[in-house]
Amino acid sequence: MGGINCGGGGGGNVSLEFSTEYIEQLASYCKSLFDGSAKFFEANVAIEDAVMTGGDLVTAMQLLSSSEDALTSARATLGTVAALWSSVRTPEVDFGEQQKLISDAVNKVAVARLALQTLAVSGSLQQSLWQDPALTSNFVAALESLSRTTSWQSEFAQVFAPANLVVA
Repeated sequence: MGGINCGGGGGGNVSLEFSTEYIEQLASYCKSLFDGSAKFFEANVAIEDAVMTGGDLVTAMQLLSSSEDALTSARATLGTVAALWSSVRTPEVDFGEQQKLISDAVNKVAVARLALQTLAVSGSLQQSLWQDPALTSNFVAALESLSRTTSWQSEFAQVFAPANLVVA
């Protein structure tokens, strides 16, 4: 458990059951958060693939929808992580801030997906993409929002730096 940016470890004297639950919830949150970001990037790859092959945007739209789902799951699981964290750990962490950031990311990815769904392709796909400045703006906004969730997560991971980690 606890790859990049998802540290864990014991914090004080807690039961094995509690520790196991915390680790599982934290891993689930991290997996969903990173999966949501990964699916967004995979959608961008699918768009470029469609441009190169003359294909359609169905895969990209499906990946954007999967990104939304994963981020929504991360937001839901983060609430459980926060509750477990507050039972045993210090310093205090503002999980509410990450909840807001993830909510914003979900909304921005949804807007990007809707913009892609409504794209009117006439002629080449690339020309159609370039002729819709709102589409680019929406994808950039989603990327920036995802970046903020990752930045928050990186700061949270610093709580687990060796000097800060209390091992039971």
